Amino acid sequence: MRNTPYGPIVPPVRRLVCNTCKGTGLVQCDLCLGTGVIVNGGPRRNQIQRSRLLGLRMTSVNILNGHRHYVVSEVLSKSEVVVRNSCGEREDVVTTLEELKRKEVWRLGWVTLEEIREAERGPLRGKVKECHKCKASKKLECRTCYGMGEV
Repeated sequence: MRNTPYGPIVPPVRRLVCNTCKGTGLVQCDLCLGTGVIVNGGPRRNQIQRSRLLGLRMTSVNILNGHRHYVVSEVLSKSEVVVRNSCGEREDVVTTLEELKRKEVWRLGWVTLEEIREAERGPLRGKVKECHKCKASKKLECRTCYGMGEV
C-alpha cells in the first residue's frame, strides 16, 4: 500500500453478485406472484362453518357433470358431504369439506349468470385488479442488494 498525504490508498473491494436476484436488482412480486394482477378475494379460502353446512349454496369453478350451481344436501361424515345440482336432473357428487373450502374448485354462494357467460364454458375467474405492491410491473426491487445487483 502506498501512503498519500490523505492516507493509504485502498484497492476497491470486489463486490459479489446478489444470490437473491442473480444480479438483476429485481425479484418477482410476492403478492401477485409475478402476474401483475390480484384476483378479488385473494388466496383466502372459503369460510365454511360446519353448523351451517346443510343447504349451503356453492358454485363449481369448472363445469361439473354439466352444471355449476350446487347445494349441500347431505353431510356424510366430518370430512365428506354430498352436493346436489340445483337444476336439471338430480345428480349427487360426493366431495370433501377441504375441497369445498378451496377457491380454485368452489365459490361460496351462486355466481351470477353474467359471470358464467364471461367464462364461456371455461373456468370461472374472479374479478381482477392491478397489484398495488408492484404497480402491475410484476417485479420488485431486491431487498438483499437494494436494487444494485451486488452485495
